[in-house]
Amino acid sequence: VTAMNEQRAEELSSAMVGQLSEIGVIELFQMINSGQKTGTLQVDIRNRRAITLFNEGELVHSQFDGLEGKEAFHAIMAMVNGRFKFTLDLTAAEKQLDVIGGFESLLFEGLQMMDENGG
Repeated sequence: VTAMNEQRAEELSSAMVGQLSEIGVIELFQMINSGQKTGTLQVDIRNRRAITLFNEGELVHSQFDGLEGKEAFHAIMAMVNGRFKFTLDLTAAEKQLDVIGGFESLLFEGLQMMDENGG
């Protein structure tokens, strides 16, 4: 019960929380980009955590399973299950990170890779 209450409190203080089965990670990425949001998207699945940082809708950092940058972003794109949390704002240092390529081209490249890999 305490864990559930803590989870609910976390969700109330967060900008957006949910399950990838309800809203896909690609759709989340697109919403953050088109809304020019600044913040951290965290996805937890089976004791693994993916982190993606956006500054004004542009991807500035991504890490998952030992991968970083666009490789991690593409790996996260393939996730279909898990719990996500998007929290607004970044630290001053995170806001100074360089953009990792154009968002649309990264998304397209990731979709092509997923298609080539059969999923």
